[in-house]
Amino acid sequence: MNCHQIRSAGLILGLIVAGTSMVTAYDKPKWFDASLEIKESYDSNVFYSNETADNAPAATAVPIQSSLVTTVAPKIAFNAGDFGTFGLQVQLNWYESASTEDYGTYKFSHVWKGKADSISWNLDNSINIIDGNKETPVSNSSLSAYATSYPRDRREQVQYRFNDSMKVEFGDFYVQPNLSWTKNDLNTIRMKGHQNYINRYDFNLGVDVGYTISKQLTVGLGHRYGYQFADTVQYPGSPKQTRYCNNYHRILARIEATPISWMKISVLAGPDFRAYDRNKTDATFRDNSMNTAYWEGSLSLTPTKNDTITFTTKGWQWLSGSGGSSLFDYKYDLTYTRKLGSDLQVKVGVNSLGSDYDFPALRNDWQHTFLVGATYKISDNFSTGVEYGFSKGDNHYNVAARDYDRHLVTLSITGKL
Repeated sequence: MNCHQIRSAGLILGLIVAGTSMVTAYDKPKWFDASLEIKESYDSNVFYSNETADNAPAATAVPIQSSLVTTVAPKIAFNAGDFGTFGLQVQLNWYESASTEDYGTYKFSHVWKGKADSISWNLDNSINIIDGNKETPVSNSSLSAYATSYPRDRREQVQYRFNDSMKVEFGDFYVQPNLSWTKNDLNTIRMKGHQNYINRYDFNLGVDVGYTISKQLTVGLGHRYGYQFADTVQYPGSPKQTRYCNNYHRILARIEATPISWMKISVLAGPDFRAYDRNKTDATFRDNSMNTAYWEGSLSLTPTKNDTITFTTKGWQWLSGSGGSSLFDYKYDLTYTRKLGSDLQVKVGVNSLGSDYDFPALRNDWQHTFLVGATYKISDNFSTGVEYGFSKGDNHYNVAARDYDRHLVTLSITGKL
């Protein structure tokens, strides 16, 4: 099935969802959910660039390009009762002034949360097929890390995300085995002078042991053993490239607390000890053994029934998507949501992403985004929204060409059963 047939099938699915959503009197089965979102956006900087053909060599310039973007996103879910929920989420995107960036995503998911006596489990697994362009944008050293990661996510590939755990309770104590697997399989054409992406994955497993001190506080200590794999970029005339494959151990402390009724805190953090394959890393790599850190955390505040504040963060050692380096990734997200009556909701938020590359790569790129939006409930089946986001790229090595500004304005309407 070619890409046009796949997108046509996705659009037909969307029309089916839209048609059933319009029948407000439809007696929906409890085991079935469906929705359709249609968005029209204006993206002022599709390639996250600060270049024009005037300030970079014409052959390698990635000019600032704006475009209107149309998105059609149907979603269906089947509740299989004791076997969890199976879902399919499709997103079709068309760029009016940058057709090379058109792409569709087809995410198949299975979420299963359950409990039987003293045993509970949480399975969250998905496979995301991205039907995009196999050709990649041109490349040069003046691009931010995010000028490669966002266009990469629009290219043809398959993404695997598996996060599974099982908890066995012994009175106030518990033991929880965990498994996590993240894999990106790219199917792009590799060529000199263009952005070239590698296949990579992270697999880890381990176990947590914890104790429930009270209804408001649970603590635990755990260990993870993991392995990260990085492919190489190979094409005719390509330079020799290292892979930065590595294995690691993490010692993690876990805290889950509800100090007051409207506050929830969750933290998983600790040291990360890893060893890189000495036969595959660059000779100038600073150390084949590296001690770093891992953390993920969340804070949720609901001081009133109309106000919600959420904060999430994550920091972890990862592999460059274009090969040739390892890096530490940072993520911070803060959002405030306010309900104005029963139908109107507004939100404001800030988000920061950071990629600090390891020596010999001299790169420390960040993106800071300010977001404001509103959603209005038209009826039980329909809602509409508007959102504005401003993103600023910031390079900590003062390479001005890697800095950029991006404005994104989005209007949306959503129908659901």
